[in-house]
Amino acid sequence: MNTDQIIAKGKECLAQNDYVGAISALREAADREPGYADVRHLLGLALGLAGQPEAALEEFDRALALNPSYVEAT
Repeated sequence: MNTDQIIAKGKECLAQNDYVGAISALREAADREPGYADVRHLLGLALGLAGQPEAALEEFDRALALNPSYVEAT
């Protein structure tokens, strides 16, 4: 599975409220593409929805560090 497919899987899991599946897929995508702010944002969203606010904020901060004008992570 390529990175785009893994990201799509993470988004699909998010849409189905499968936060554990989303976190797993998006962490894999982040490992493969550590410089992709959108993946960090989506991972933060999944973590927040899964009740892990501190980890979510870390991912939002990473998204902003990668792209300071990334509005979705602010």
